[in-house]
Amino acid sequence: MNKVRIIQKLIDNKINIKDVCDALSCSERTVYRYKSTLINEGPPGFIHGLKGKVSNHNPYSSKHQDLDRIITQNKFIGFGPTFLSEKLLEIYGFYINKESLRKRMIRLGLWLPKPKKTVVKRKKRERSKSFGLLIQIDGS
Repeated sequence: MNKVRIIQKLIDNKINIKDVCDALSCSERTVYRYKSTLINEGPPGFIHGLKGKVSNHNPYSSKHQDLDRIITQNKFIGFGPTFLSEKLLEIYGFYINKESLRKRMIRLGLWLPKPKKTVVKRKKRERSKSFGLLIQIDGS
């Protein structure tokens, strides 16, 4: 509501853009966008569009439950994430990114993540005992 009051003062020409930028800690472009939002939509325009709605990334939605049911079918056992992603698009018309599918398959126990590579630490060569000694290697 503080933002709405400040932008309303700007619309009424009581303060200038610079003061609004300082008060809201934002750029001029953002202030112009806020002003347009207030004029076109009023104060409800500042409320987030998903407020009161279910998140698009809710893992318990029916869409995600259907996906889990589909990928656990016997005909998809042994498929990798990339191939399964292509088959889901081909058969069901359902697109899901291969990385999202891989994470879902790991959670369901259908895919084992690759183990992280162990870093091999190599010892440095010991210094030569004699000062100025030159080691010659025969290239033949």
